[in-house]
Amino acid sequence: MTGILVMNMQTLLSIFIILLINNAYGFERNLSIERLRETSHIKLPNKKELVISYGPKHLEDGNYQIRLYLKHKSVILWDKTFGIDYNELWYRASFIPLFENTFYYDLDNDGRLEIAVAIEHGGQAGWNSRALIFSLNDQSLILLKKQKINIELSSSVYQRLSDYYDKDYKCKTCY
Repeated sequence: MTGILVMNMQTLLSIFIILLINNAYGFERNLSIERLRETSHIKLPNKKELVISYGPKHLEDGNYQIRLYLKHKSVILWDKTFGIDYNELWYRASFIPLFENTFYYDLDNDGRLEIAVAIEHGGQAGWNSRALIFSLNDQSLILLKKQKINIELSSSVYQRLSDYYDKDYKCKTCY
């Protein structure tokens, strides 16, 4: 009888350890996505910097103001403030990689880099969020495309370049 009890305790301990390891790995993945959701600064290869910042009265009385600007050293090249733009409520925003670990890429081969900004609407289901893909130049920001993402689970907008051109592409974590 004691042998069966010891075997059952070992089995239970093994199951507990396996569940604990699975939880730890799941927690780490969530932490990395949480860190991604805080990305508000990108250094571009041409030494310019793209920055997201919040207005001083952001969230007060429904006053949503998110500022996106491009600077080189201390000179601001362009600056735009968003509230309700591109048919999206800019409650919270962060940069999201276009591809795994790639925040900028020339998607359409026009010589300009593209970036993606993940938009959270506040209270909306995370699986129904959007990434706005913009083309950058020294004078402006040009919207190229809106792509559905899952703000809570997506670690990038696309898996590969062909996904950008696929009009039926759906992120793997979207419902």
